[in-house]
Amino acid sequence: RHDTPHDCLQDLREKGFRVYCAKPEAPAHDVATRPVPLTELDFSSKTALVFGNENIGVSPQLSAGADGDFTIHMFGLTESLNVSVAAAVCMHWGRYSRTAALGVTTDLSEEDSKALL
Repeated sequence: RHDTPHDCLQDLREKGFRVYCAKPEAPAHDVATRPVPLTELDFSSKTALVFGNENIGVSPQLSAGADGDFTIHMFGLTESLNVSVAAAVCMHWGRYSRTAALGVTTDLSEEDSKALL
């Protein structure tokens, strides 16, 4: 646990993570603030994804200190996903992308894997 968003970001960075905040898609003409599509994030290195609540999103303090913003591109009339669904989609895509990038199915050492069994 961390007392402030800054403490959380600092701890993640000390552990080698890049931090990205979930944001809604920006209008096509708003290139400067357009978040990166989830499918374009590089999961070959440690990546932390931040999700805010469904009403106000990620806190301004945490968002300002993050490495960037990302969005889940949606087709059709859907404008947003429930935060738990968004997190599940992102975790699945991140795991899939990391496996493809690194050519391994786990980040755990053989010793760590055995300890968990």
